[in-house]
Amino acid sequence: MRNLFILSSIVAAFFLTSISASAGDWSKGQKSAWATIEAFWKAENKGDADAVSALLSDDLQSWSNNVAMPRNKSKTMSWFRFGFENGKGIKYDISPVGIVVNGDMAVVHYYYMSISEDRDGKRESANGRWSDVLVRDGKSWKFIAWQGGPDASDD
Repeated sequence: MRNLFILSSIVAAFFLTSISASAGDWSKGQKSAWATIEAFWKAENKGDADAVSALLSDDLQSWSNNVAMPRNKSKTMSWFRFGFENGKGIKYDISPVGIVVNGDMAVVHYYYMSISEDRDGKRESANGRWSDVLVRDGKSWKFIAWQGGPDASDD
């Protein structure tokens, strides 16, 4: 697990370095879509259910690697609230890989690393990837779909 974390850190650092150089070339739409991803991760890490919910479209269909079927907004928020009551985020890092904006839709692919702590104080790290689909709601973006989660572990 430790070797996987080190390797993932090196790969993420490589991508972050190469991508951050081109982030200045992003369009206004790409920048605002990425800002929404950042706002979501910040709210989730703080355990702020209201802020997370405000970023989700009422038509959300979320699908994480560890669940059998996609979830609607209500079920997604139920699981977020359960998680917030039983643990907390400690640290995270997100690194964009690609952002496509087409009209009022954006698709954002990125890597993440995170550390969380359960109610007993046990810490767990995760590395993975997400593909998020955002829709423009007025002047802001909201999540309408996502798929991803932790990469397979070779423990």
